Amino acid sequence: MKKIVLTAPHGNEYLNDVIAKHIAETLRDKLLQDDWGVSTFINVLPRSSGDMNRPKTRDTIYRNMVRNAISCMPNMVLDIHGYPPDTDSPMRKHEMVVLRSYKEGQAEFAEKYYNCLCQVNKGQFDIGIQNAEAENDIVREALEFKVPAVLVEHVEDGPVGAFANIHFEALKLLFGGI
Repeated sequence: MKKIVLTAPHGNEYLNDVIAKHIAETLRDKLLQDDWGVSTFINVLPRSSGDMNRPKTRDTIYRNMVRNAISCMPNMVLDIHGYPPDTDSPMRKHEMVVLRSYKEGQAEFAEKYYNCLCQVNKGQFDIGIQNAEAENDIVREALEFKVPAVLVEHVEDGPVGAFANIHFEALKLLFGGI
């Protein structure tokens, strides 16, 4: 059985990352129907309480639960985020963006996952890949356990179901199906 950890560290949908929670839940349901082992962690605290994918939040309840799931050695961690369509970031050119970290070991897996997304996309979305502006500590912590991990951003006005489905297809491609 393939196992995955899904995180939405900015899950308070009234303040930010509105779409992340819904993508994570929809993807979780699809994976469970396909007999994957899935651990899903959606943060319910506002981002003002702490950015749950930064190092200073490692000792919070949310991050301790994520760490415990990662320590069980899943096949990967998928950290799900959203961004507003009017962002000033270069992400605005795309509907989905895989963020590549500058840390050793993270960039290669991000590229591999990006290639899987592109392969199953069939022209549905404009998918980009770019360097992250800040280190994602959930991805970093997964790598400390030698678990592949990637952060993917999604435009907030995009289709939840279609985003979840492309991840589902990319994961099946990446891990050779079940």
